[in-house]
Amino acid sequence: MLLDIVILPPKKLRDDVGKKISNIAKGRPYTYLVDNKKLIPHLSLFHININKRNLPELSEKIRVVLEHHKPFNIRSVKFGHPSVKNGQVFFLLAKSRALKKLHTDIVNSCHSLRAGEVPLTGITKLTSLAKFYQKKIPENFKFR
Repeated sequence: MLLDIVILPPKKLRDDVGKKISNIAKGRPYTYLVDNKKLIPHLSLFHININKRNLPELSEKIRVVLEHHKPFNIRSVKFGHPSVKNGQVFFLLAKSRALKKLHTDIVNSCHSLRAGEVPLTGITKLTSLAKFYQKKIPENFKFR
């Protein structure tokens, strides 16, 4: 089972982002469109391939990690679509130690539950470095 551990923005922001992305995407051939209809705008922390029997353990690990984090603001410093050819739309986030720490803690806590690689679903080819990271997250992973 493929899961994406995410942070969801508030509903009003989700709606605004979905509308913006829908407007940008009009008339373009997107495979996946985060338009708040089929896919909700979100901030991915970790994509994981996991066995269904491990879902309760995953949920518990995430709960424990979240108990050790205080709420924090996430700011975007830029919105854009650099490559219409690749169908990419992005928000460039402001540097945030709290977000980096949350990401690191989620990955370090949950990576042992992986049941294999997360298959590539995009339309672009991975670089050799991206393939390396997709195949293996080292035990001593630290996001810097």
